[in-house]
Amino acid sequence: MRRASSLGIVAVAAVLAVGGCQAQSGEDPQTSATAETTDAPAATDASTGASSTAAADSADFEQVVTEDLAAAVAVIQGWWPDFVAPELRTIPLGETFGGVMTGCGRYPFTSGNAFYCAGDNTVYLDLNFLAGQDRYGKENGAALAITTHELGHAWEAQRGYRPDESETVVKTELFADCISGAIVAEMGGNEEAAARDAFASGDFAFDNPQHHGTPSQRRQATETGIEQGHEACDAYLR
Repeated sequence: MRRASSLGIVAVAAVLAVGGCQAQSGEDPQTSATAETTDAPAATDASTGASSTAAADSADFEQVVTEDLAAAVAVIQGWWPDFVAPELRTIPLGETFGGVMTGCGRYPFTSGNAFYCAGDNTVYLDLNFLAGQDRYGKENGAALAITTHELGHAWEAQRGYRPDESETVVKTELFADCISGAIVAEMGGNEEAAARDAFASGDFAFDNPQHHGTPSQRRQATETGIEQGHEACDAYLR
């Protein structure tokens, strides 16, 4: 179950940490599937089949994300020698279920999220969060867009970029969006879906220090990466 060809990823020093937590809706897809099977009449072929199908779908999705993240690593690693010292630290892919202690403190995976921790040079992802994006108008490539965005933050950190305290996070967020677009393009992913996802992720919370950029800004940054490649992304950090 390949879920459209838009899932593809590149990672530079990233470990896939799959959190066994609730999706964004607050409902754990696996828990709800188990409950439905439990409430059904005892062990009919239909209930067993539904449970098996749900388990297979979950396993397929996890495999797709893991394989695509590994493939994505190759793209960014191909860029590193031109811009960064060759001794880039690469962390093997792995999985973590439930809460996990990171170099940035304990991350409980209770709300569904993805983030890059500079403390241990790791991108952490919640698989249920990624799988649940389709319910909220996201395209099938949400896992790609979210993961590659965090890899953009990893690239910022590896290159030694640190925003001034007076700066908002918009510059770094748009840089990450741009890198995400560049990766999607090089991976042959769904470029239109990536641009739509970026637009849907924008906000107008200008008074919030965590304001990430307006819908138009985020879409434009993603399209810049898609159309001009990663070299054009540095403009967002100036």
